[in-house]
Amino acid sequence: MELMMKTFKTTHDVPLLKNNILFISIFILLYEQFCDTFVECVKKHLCAWSMDENCKDIYEETEDYKNKIVKRQFGRKPNILLATISWFLDENVIEKNDYNTFLQIRKKRGVYVHEMSNKLCKGISKPDFQLFAKLLLLYQKLNSWCDKNIDNLGDKVESISNGYRIFMALISSKDGNDFYGKEILKWCNEYMKPT
Repeated sequence: MELMMKTFKTTHDVPLLKNNILFISIFILLYEQFCDTFVECVKKHLCAWSMDENCKDIYEETEDYKNKIVKRQFGRKPNILLATISWFLDENVIEKNDYNTFLQIRKKRGVYVHEMSNKLCKGISKPDFQLFAKLLLLYQKLNSWCDKNIDNLGDKVESISNGYRIFMALISSKDGNDFYGKEILKWCNEYMKPT
């Protein structure tokens, strides 16, 4: 009965439903931006990189990139994203617990994408906020390393900064619609330490 009441409240409370949709959307957005950014950072670091006349990135895969990323197997097939995150682990940029946290974040993103209606009915839990804060922490850690160690990041670093600014603006709006802002900031402050 308690679950039914919570589901009813979650789906019939329009502001709460909007905030749940906003949180899930931002989580997915940040996760996807995280993946795109750091896959490209490692690619730029390990591949022969240049630009064409239209300023489009051109990557020539080196043997190093092929061996460390492309040929790396996860189960029965290669996975560029997992190989990239594993590369950060191999290079001691992140620790094993960071890698495991990323796997949890990846799984949660899958739940949000493929089971969104169920998540909207059940609501957002404190562990979801914690995972979001941990995603921001991992983002910050990898961004800091990439910024210091990879030349010619240009737009990628700007993209990270813009994504973070958009997120912060959304969760700390001045119109009183900051339902999750305080909760997320609490977890962010607990888990994120300045670099």
